[in-house]
Amino acid sequence: MRIRGKELIGRKVLLEPDKEELGEVYDLLVDYEHHVLLGLLLSPVWSPKAPVVPFQMVHGLSGDTISVWDMRPSPHLSQRMAELLARPKVLGSLLTLPEGVPLGVLAGVTLETSTGTIVGYVVGSEDPKQDLFLTVSPNRLYSLLDDQFRYTRSIKPAFPAALFNQGG
Repeated sequence: MRIRGKELIGRKVLLEPDKEELGEVYDLLVDYEHHVLLGLLLSPVWSPKAPVVPFQMVHGLSGDTISVWDMRPSPHLSQRMAELLARPKVLGSLLTLPEGVPLGVLAGVTLETSTGTIVGYVVGSEDPKQDLFLTVSPNRLYSLLDDQFRYTRSIKPAFPAALFNQGG
């Protein structure tokens, strides 16, 4: 099943088997280099000390809740999540053409719920009241984001915007 990432925001996270409430999802920890959802941020603050539930621990999505069996990541995953939380967020960053023409905001992700794999990135208007207008495949987005800009507030594509109009 596929779901838009923003549909996870605001859901309560429950620890099984006792259904202990761990908090609610404020943000998504997305690994843009590997195109996977690593975790669910349970804090309004983006920082290495914020509580994060690894997405691989999720076993159920129903209604307005997310069920997990555990929230302790492997040492490797814990290290990767800390690295990503130490960088500025890419989601919400403005994509502009090399000439400075705004293309839109990296506004969201679509993911496969069974694996957490990102199947598309959504580029939308800077005005949150307007509809989102474009889905970009992970490979296209990765090729458009230069290493120098990937984790800054002002991301610039490395190729012309015509690539965005080829579907995907």
